[in-house]
Amino acid sequence: RQGDYKLIYFPVSKRSLLFDVSRDPGEKINLADEDPARRAALEKDLAEYLASVGAERPEQAGKWKTIGQEGEVRTKFFKRYDAD
Repeated sequence: RQGDYKLIYFPVSKRSLLFDVSRDPGEKINLADEDPARRAALEKDLAEYLASVGAERPEQAGKWKTIGQEGEVRTKFFKRYDAD
């Protein structure tokens, strides 16, 4: 979110929704096609932020562990929170 504008990005489908929450608090009017420059700027800012915090991305899902028959850890995501 930047000011009154909120971006929702779906990385798998590479689709974005853009809303002006000051005029559309119910987020019913998608402005992504109407304002491609703002959409692109917010997508860039989001990508930079996610990279800066080392966020896991859906594209990395193939590297995640899968659940086993005994209910083992499904992903590596929570490993960072496990006590040593």
